[in-house]
Order: sequence, then structure tokens, then C-alpha cells
Amino acid sequence: MPNIHSFYDGTETLDLEGGCNVVLRKYLSERDFRKASNQLLASRRMVENTAGTQITAAIDPMAYNVSLMESSILSWNLTDEHDRPVAVNNKNIEGLPNIAFRKILDRVLELNKEVEPEVAAKEEGEFRDSGEDGDRVPEDAGDQDTTGV
Repeated sequence: MPNIHSFYDGTETLDLEGGCNVVLRKYLSERDFRKASNQLLASRRMVENTAGTQITAAIDPMAYNVSLMESSILSWNLTDEHDRPVAVNNKNIEGLPNIAFRKILDRVLELNKEVEPEVAAKEEGEFRDSGEDGDRVPEDAGDQDTTGV
């Protein structure tokens, strides 16, 4: 019987060149995205003054990206200058060479790409409502009379 958790079982090994690779979860959960979204505004401050309450926040897209990567990376074979394994954590992800960081991030985002409804419709062909019954017909069907009259 199909199991929803099987979506999260898929992995992919990404070659970072030079014998380095990273194993990624193919799909992240909404919980992973919520955790990453919370990192965007992690530095919120609430200030109360005589004029009322003011909330300020600094947006941190890097923290969002690192959180997504940390949720996605299952393992890697990276070692330090003494050939000791490097742990997968925020600090080490942030310390990756930019080319490796970007390659991993790009693949994580691609594997978890959100498709806008307009894009999905375009990929499956343009559709429009045909009238009173709300049937969907291809955009290029023209305004032909299909009632048989």
C-alpha cells in the first residue's frame, strides 16, 4: 500500500567535483520550509513606546537558504585539512566554498521547485472555461459551436 513517507525516502547524490559529493533528500516537507521561513525573520524585535508597539525585523535570505540545505543534506564526504569528516551543520554549510554552496543550493531548490499555477497550466497546455458548464477546453479550440445545432 502506498505510504506518504515514501516521498521523503528518495535521495540523490550530487557530485561537487574533486571526489567530493553530497547526498540530498529529494523532497523537503512543509515543516522544513516553515522552519526555513522562520529563519528569514529570526531577528525580530518588538519595541513598545508611547506611540504603540513597533516590530522590526531584518530579513536574512542566507539563513533561509542554509536552513533548507541543512534539512536536505543527509550526508557528504567532505573532510577538513587533517582528513577528519566535516559535520553537516549550519556553520559548516556557511563555510563551504561559494561554488559548492551554490551548486548544492541550486539543486535543493530545483528538487523542491514550487510551480506557479500559471506555469503548470502552460506546461499542460492553455485551458479556458467554455461557458455555463465550466468545462475546460484547450485555448486554441477557437469558438466553435459544439452543441450540434
